[in-house]
Order: sequence, then C-alpha cells, then structure tokens
Amino acid sequence: MKKHFILFLLPVLLLWGCQLNEKEATTTENTFINPENYIPGIVRLKVTEDYAQLLESEKDALFPGINVSVARTFPSCGKFEERTKKAGLHLWYDVTFDHTIPITKAGEDLETIDGIDIIAYLPKMNFHSTADEGTFPFSDPLLPSQWHYHNDGTLSGSAAGADINLFEAWKYYTTGSNRVVVAVVDGGVSFHHEDLAANMWVNKAELEGEQGIDDDDNGYIDDVYGFNFITNTGYITEENHGTHVAGTIGAVNNNEIGLCGIAGGDGTGQGVLIMSCQVMDKNENWGDSAKAIKYAADNGAVICQNSWSYREYTNATKAYIEAAIDYFNTYAGMDENGNQTGPMAGGLVVFAAGNNNTDTGYPASYEGVMAVSALKHNYEKAGYSNFGEWIDIAAPGGEGSGAFPKGMVHSTFAENKYGYLMGTSMACPHVSGVAALVVSHFGGPGFTNTMLRDALIHNTKDINTYNPQYKNLLGSGLVDAYAALAGFSTTAPEPVQGIYHNVLANRIALSWLVPIDTDDGKAYSYTVYGHRAETPDSVFTVRAYTERWRQPGDTVFAQIGDLDFSTTYSLAVQAFDYAGNAAETSAYIQVITKENNAPILIPIDSTTITLKAHESGSLSFAVVEPDLHAFTCTLTPGSDAATLSMKNDSTAVVHFHAPNASEGMYSGTLTATDAYCLSSSISFTYKILKNNPPVVVKTIDDIYFGNLGGTKRILIDDYFHDPDGEILQYTFSSSTSNALATLENNMVYITGKNYGYSTITITATDGLGASCHMDVSVLVRDGRQPVDLYPNPVTDVLYVRTGAPVTAEIALTSALGSKVIHGTFNTGPFHPASIDVAGLSSGTYTVTILLEGVEHKKTIIKL
Repeated sequence: MKKHFILFLLPVLLLWGCQLNEKEATTTENTFINPENYIPGIVRLKVTEDYAQLLESEKDALFPGINVSVARTFPSCGKFEERTKKAGLHLWYDVTFDHTIPITKAGEDLETIDGIDIIAYLPKMNFHSTADEGTFPFSDPLLPSQWHYHNDGTLSGSAAGADINLFEAWKYYTTGSNRVVVAVVDGGVSFHHEDLAANMWVNKAELEGEQGIDDDDNGYIDDVYGFNFITNTGYITEENHGTHVAGTIGAVNNNEIGLCGIAGGDGTGQGVLIMSCQVMDKNENWGDSAKAIKYAADNGAVICQNSWSYREYTNATKAYIEAAIDYFNTYAGMDENGNQTGPMAGGLVVFAAGNNNTDTGYPASYEGVMAVSALKHNYEKAGYSNFGEWIDIAAPGGEGSGAFPKGMVHSTFAENKYGYLMGTSMACPHVSGVAALVVSHFGGPGFTNTMLRDALIHNTKDINTYNPQYKNLLGSGLVDAYAALAGFSTTAPEPVQGIYHNVLANRIALSWLVPIDTDDGKAYSYTVYGHRAETPDSVFTVRAYTERWRQPGDTVFAQIGDLDFSTTYSLAVQAFDYAGNAAETSAYIQVITKENNAPILIPIDSTTITLKAHESGSLSFAVVEPDLHAFTCTLTPGSDAATLSMKNDSTAVVHFHAPNASEGMYSGTLTATDAYCLSSSISFTYKILKNNPPVVVKTIDDIYFGNLGGTKRILIDDYFHDPDGEILQYTFSSSTSNALATLENNMVYITGKNYGYSTITITATDGLGASCHMDVSVLVRDGRQPVDLYPNPVTDVLYVRTGAPVTAEIALTSALGSKVIHGTFNTGPFHPASIDVAGLSSGTYTVTILLEGVEHKKTIIKL
C-alpha cells in the first residue's frame, strides 16, 4: 500500500514541480489531530485559481491508471456558479484514495506543493444512529437526527419512507433560493443563531439607515429582521418555538455545524430567507397576528408560516384575521400596481391544524389557508393532531418523550442551541419549507400561488393505508418534496367528455369521468364554467379538486352553490393537470335550478314544559333544511328564563332556567331562517310554578355535654324538608363560643368547646333564597360536679343547676347559723331552680342542697 501511495504522489509532484514554483508554507492540521477521529481515505484541499484550472483541464493526465479520485467539494451548480466562484467555493477539492493509507502521510507529502493553500481532514461526527453517515448529502453534524427529512426505518418504531422525501428534492432540483422570503409569524426567531443568521431576511434600508427612522417608508421603524408585534418595535426577542420552526424551514445547510433546513441552501448563500414576525415571546405575551400577516405580504414574503391557533375567537376575530389572510393570498409577491415582482404571484398561508385531537381548529380550518396535520415516524397520525375534512395536507410532527426524544422533530433553539419538539407546530414548517423549495425552483413571472398549492396537495404520499380510521381526515397525504417539484408537466389532459348533473334548489351537483393525460396519466383539477342562458357573456368559475388516488375513468364530483332560483344555466368543465396545462373545454349543458324552500322545525319531544321555580329544562327541535342551505335559528324567548343553543347542525335546543323569571305562564317562538332569508317558526309554552320555602319537620332536643369536646351527630334531613324537592344549603351560628356546629355528608356535628350555655341556630335555604331556621339549646358543664350555683356573688336571683332533671331540697343559712330560705325545688340542666335572694342582707351564706339523700354544701356571697 505504501508503494501505491508513492505512485499516487509521483505524477502529482512531477507535474506540479514542472509548472509551479515551490511554495513557502501550507496550512495543515497534522500537529493537532488524532487520525482515529477523522474519516480515512479523503483529504480536502483549497487550491489557487491557477491550480483549480489545471485540475479541471488535466485531471485525467494527473492520475492515469491510479485509483485516485479528485472532485470539487462544491459541484458546479449551473446558474449559481458565478456566485459560487465569487465566494471562492470553487477552489475547494476532495481527494479520495485507499483508506489504508494514513491521511497524515498524505498531508505531509502534499504540504510543500505550490498551488495548495489549505490541507484539511474530515472529522468524524457523533451522529445519531438513524442511518449510515454515507447517505447524507450535507456536512451538518445533526442532519442524521432529522428522520423527518430522510427516514430509512432504522429508528426504533419507524417506517422507512415516513418522511418528506427531501434528499431526492435536494439532489435533482434545488436546496432553496434567497429569492424566496418566508415569514414566520410566531415567537421571535434567533436572528443571530449560528445556523440561522446567514438565512435571515434583512431589510437593508433599515440596517444601513438611521436608527429610529422609517428609512424605507414602509410604516415600520428599524425592522431589520422583521418586526416585533408585541412591543411594536423592530427589536426581535429570541424564543424557542419560533426559532425551532424557522430552523426546519431554513437552517443553513452544508456549513458543518448544527442541522439542516428544508430550504436552507447548499452552503453557497442560496437558502430561503426567514422574516421574523414576532407575535409571541417566552413570557407568553402576544402580538397582533393580522398585522404581522399583512406586514409580511407588504415586505416581500410569499409564504406565511403560522404554527399557532386561537384559544378562543369570535366572528369579529374571524373577520379581521381572514381579511389579513386574504390580503396575503392576493397581494404577496405583487407591487402596488398589481404587477408580479416576487417569485410567485399571490401568497400561501400555512397553518398548523392544532394539538387537541379534535376535528376542529382555527384559523387552520379557514378555506384561505393550507392546514397541516401531524404524523409520527411510521406514517400514523400523531396522537395529539387535530383531524377533519378541512385539513389539506400532513407532515411529520413527531411523537416522543424525554426518554425517547429522537421520535420528535429536531431543529434550532434560541441561544445557539438545538432541541427536540413535537406537535402540529413542527409539522407545519415542513409544508412551508417544501413550498419554499417549489417556489425556489419554479418561481418567476407567471408562477402563482394556485400552482404552488396544487403542486403540494396533489403530490403526496398515501397515508390512508396507515390511518384507516382517519381516511381523508388528515389531508391529501404526507407532503412529498420530490413529488411536488417533479409534478410539473407540459402536456394537457384530454377534454372532459360527458357531464352529469343533479339539482337541489339553487345548487347543482355535477359529475364527470377523469380524462387521460398522456404524460401525467390523468387530470388532477378542473374548472367549471357557467353563465345564465340569457347572458352568455357573464361567466363564473368554480374550481373543483380531484384526489390523487382517482384514476382515469373514476368519477369526479363538483358542486356549484349560491345560484339564482328557478333559473336556466349553461355549464361546461375544463380539465387541468397539476402543472396547470388546460384541456379543451367540454361541451356546454343546460341545467335549470329549482325554487327555494323554507327550513322545517319539528318538535322532538314537546312544545310545552312545566318547571318548578328552581328547575331547568329544555325543549328540542329538529331543523330540516330541504335544500341543504345554511340556516340560522333565532329565539323570541318570552322571558329571561329561555335561551337558545344548537346541539348539532340539525338540532335547536331551547333551554329554560326557571330562577331567571317569576312564576307564571309564558310563550315563545323559535325561528329558522335560511341563507336567503326564507324562514319558518314554531311556538312553545312554558309554566314556572311558585317557589315553596323549606320547613322544619321536627325539632332537635336540647343537647347536654358533661365534659369538654363531647360531640352530638344529627342527620339533618330528618329535621328539614323542601316541598319543591330542592337540595337545601345549611348555615350555622352560635350565641356563644361554648358550642360549635359543622356539616359533613349531610350530618350535623355539634361539639362542646367551653363550659356554658349556647343557642345554635340552624338555617336551611333553598336555591332561590327562601329559608327557615331552628334553635338548638346546648349546655356544656363539668359532669363531675353534682350541682352548679350561679352567679356567685349574687345580687337578685340565685340559680341551682344539676346535670339531670331532679327535685332538690335547698336551704340557705346565714353566717350566724340562721336558716333564711328553705324549700323544695325542681331543677335540671336547661331549667335550673331559681331562688330570689334580693331581700337578703349582704354577707356570706351556706347553701345546702339535698339530692337523692345526699347533702351538698356550697358558699355564696350576697352583694
């Protein structure tokens, strides 16, 4: 092998030595490298202009019969070649040879040769093991982790081909063009990120202008990289979500750092440009998305990327956001005179479908946008992705966890970082990126947003096979970058031969067979032309799209609505392929529309209802629209108790909440009106009964505790009742802090807290505020004491209390031994004996109480 290497060097040395002077020094890496960390069998050189010309003209003569290959690192790239040379990239060459020859030996032998400025070795990278390194077209070290671009099936749980087929698009068509500007309406893009900065849109007038001045007179000050619609300044604050989205679209390719963007170029400055329209920051502050979308249209963007949705919205919200979207669709790429100045006439607005696993999502469901669902790495729907007939296309959104992040989408993060995320937010920029590739390659005068939309939607990978339960609910298929580019053709399909029709009021349903296209196999889209029979010059058009899996001879269906009633129309169909090549228009047929019919209201259960004063109820009505027109329902309620909602598209529900009105008999009217103001009504009645307050049905006996902390449990429903059957609410109050009442699971717990007497008041209240109450007497005393005397000292009346009802003999004796009061008294805990001592002289007295044969003596002071 050493001999082979010398043979390899000899012709090089001889020819170089004959033609060029020996150079003084060449930059090498030998001092610093461990060959084990570099790819064997290849050396990369940067040469002078003279030697580059020699290599191109004398390559075969340099290496006759030797297994050595020399090729430009950055291949000739057609129309971009001049720019490549300007950047000096044409001076880089790769020399490949037998991998058993040490690369350091090759470097040492080459470093003294004049004509070589730099000798470099290609380091190995710690790629994720999703594919062999040799299959990757660019030098970006994290590209192998981006399975969503090229999936070979080696990632755990994945399916080969569950990707956007990007490498083929890069190989045969384009890697992006800086003529294309993509607006990222999202969190702020990290415009200084090492893998994004070179592909950021820059407003040179503002960059080179005076700070604080609207230098380009576009209405925005200092909008260098876009605009911050939160702070309404040109200062973009970087944020992970927006930066991740931007990286998928336009991270710089082939720069030996980070990862790749779909349309990020090839390292020669040809990536699409990212315009940051910031509407969110890391503190969840929000900006005006409608302004952002219009700004993007007015400042050169032709693709508008939106990975967001509204948490809540109204029809007013829809009005302004849809106006902004329509503005972008119409005016992006056009000047103020309606002339195309950008690479595409009109814009494409792309929206993420949403992550709620539901069949709704907005603004993604608006017909003026391209809605994107999310798939996992095996073609299957991601568990979080929304779905529905309104979704246009699917893309990889990933699915994984902290334990398995590789199943997510890998892209750029703020602060020069990289990370994994998953969601329809990650799927959406895949479609925006592929759209940017198509515009990069085909964009120019006459290229329209309709052509782009058709190319994306009609050139996808089948996903219905993998998602039978979501058939046609995830879009036309998985976005396919190669197919979208390859789908442009030059030959028109055959004309549509026969048109069939059905009429429902002012709607006409048409059908015809898919014609053959000689170069594409079949037609992909159609335009229906129509006019009133009496006014042939007033032609209207309706475009109907076929689905990719329909083949020649299959039936296409299209519906024309909002026509005049009882009117004769002439209709024809023109077929197009997905490149827009038009077939001859079919022969016209005549169709007569029918008269309008009002909606029909049918009671499902009844037209009358009786409610107790606290109750709620409802009456349901089926709404039948004979002509399948859109309709609205309105309510004349009769009182504030009645409201209206739609249970579904065909059921109106009148809800009644009796507490909102007083007792009495009421009547109301439900009206259904179609889109053409034809209506029908139905009446209903409802009666609200008088409210009956709750009542006490049984009293709670007095409660005695002979110690602190004693508790009495009472089932409260045994003592209160509501005649109307309402669930009662209970509140408690106590005259003192001696006792406390609480409620748990319909049981009242009364607890003795301090010695003494309390009155607990229990109040029961119904839902309308009517109430009743009950007082409960509670005594807490020391049960170890046979008798209580109070107050002591005493002025007027002395009370004698025992723990249970008894008859006691009581005597009061003065300090001189004279018995001043003597008698028999009834006493107990709640009815103590009362002794009038007001007439006694002040002094000390002995009270003797005889209870059940036992004598108890206590001393009192008479004041």
